[in-house]
Amino acid sequence: MTPRRTGATRLVAVVAAAAARRDDAGAATDDDVASQPAPLSRSAVLRRLVAPSLAAALLAPAVAAAAAQGATATAAAAAPAASPRALRPPELAALRAAFAAAAPKSKAPVLLRLVFHDAGTFDRAAGDGGANGSVRLELDRPENGGLKRGWRVIEATRRELEKQAAASGGGGSGGLGGGGGGNAAKTAAATTAGQAAAGLASLLSDGDLIALAGAHAVEVTGGPADLLGRVRVGRADAATPDPAGRLPSEDSAPAALVAAFEAMSLSAGEMVALSGAHTLGTKGFGDPVTFDNSYYTTLLARPWDDPKTPMPTMIGLPSDRMLPGDARCLAAIERYARDQALFFGDFSDAYVRLTELGASWRPLGA
Repeated sequence: MTPRRTGATRLVAVVAAAAARRDDAGAATDDDVASQPAPLSRSAVLRRLVAPSLAAALLAPAVAAAAAQGATATAAAAAPAASPRALRPPELAALRAAFAAAAPKSKAPVLLRLVFHDAGTFDRAAGDGGANGSVRLELDRPENGGLKRGWRVIEATRRELEKQAAASGGGGSGGLGGGGGGNAAKTAAATTAGQAAAGLASLLSDGDLIALAGAHAVEVTGGPADLLGRVRVGRADAATPDPAGRLPSEDSAPAALVAAFEAMSLSAGEMVALSGAHTLGTKGFGDPVTFDNSYYTTLLARPWDDPKTPMPTMIGLPSDRMLPGDARCLAAIERYARDQALFFGDFSDAYVRLTELGASWRPLGA
């Protein structure tokens, strides 16, 4: 009995027969037949059939992976990097104009406090909190009493930027080119300002505006004049409140204050420098709207110990009055009391660090 052929067997037989019948012209003579090569064996036919398909199957995953890597690299190269940047001169001019209209000097104390209450929730160990605009969601917490006034200034500043953009014909999402020419210098300047304002209205997050408003508060009250230009922008705003209970209390001893700031990754020296912001406000450290080193000279004078001082407990916070009792803090207090320029420089450095604690950065484009 002849064995039954499978599909594969029949295919091999057909290919073998076709290979054995190759000739140059068609019908074969006896000599032609004698000159033909011997028919291919079944194993040779299988090798010819399977090898190309097997190679393609083996190479397919590698080819697909290479294509995917290339697509990922292309997408990464095309996407803007998440990187903060300082404001450009036209943007700084537009922002200063907006602050001039929306954030008068009298608002400086509450704006600086708003900055610390936003950034001061950062916890290095937990890896959350920080300068992310979340304070706008935390205004009803007891420790944030009075900060709604500061937040209203932030909202008014954003509206002012939008108003500037509309008034000058600026628009879009951040173009900063000039316009006009010839004898239309005023029109060109107004157009540039409008474009800068329009760009800022969409560029700046709430966290950015809070950090910038604090720098404006320092500048407008006589503090370091270059601080606004040092604050980088690009922060991503938090969608939920930061954990509660992270800000140091007003009656914290120096050791507790130092520990609280170290938990934020700030040093004792940076804590003392930032505490100099208490010179603004109505706590008895010099003029309420003048940023200077009066905080430190007052701490060394200790007027609360003088029985002739009216209402001595109204001068500073309990934590302020205890600060000179710590040797580490006292050394910095004495330096800043002697040298206001040194205080301004150290405060600026510490402020920039404070406003970037825990920040997540957004892609800003070119």
